[in-house]
Amino acid sequence: MIWRKFPPNVCFTGELKMPGLGTLINAAGILLGGLIGMLAGKRIPERLRTLLTSVMGISVIFIGAAGVLSRMLVIENGTLATQGSMMMIFSLVLGGIAGSLLRIEASCERFGEWLKKKTGNGGDARF
Repeated sequence: MIWRKFPPNVCFTGELKMPGLGTLINAAGILLGGLIGMLAGKRIPERLRTLLTSVMGISVIFIGAAGVLSRMLVIENGTLATQGSMMMIFSLVLGGIAGSLLRIEASCERFGEWLKKKTGNGGDARF
């Protein structure tokens, strides 16, 4: 059964958990948002679409920063200390190098162009 109780030392004591539920909810939200955008996108003024895109981007940046900082900034003996900052820097550098060598951005662009052709949206600049 995929529902199970975690041992007391994992996550929250005694709560019923379903591993992967957050991923499923996230994927469903992305699909639902994409569907709503496809159906109602042309009815929303360009200015509002630009604003919503900016707000969502800034929100993602803040959520990501909060997640990173919650693990990096700790209080030890009553003082604020940092941990893992070098690991973060090395991860960003190595990830950037790997992405550049593998040409991940170009591959995503090619996939987007292929998808645009397959869905009949070749002339849509907003796709």
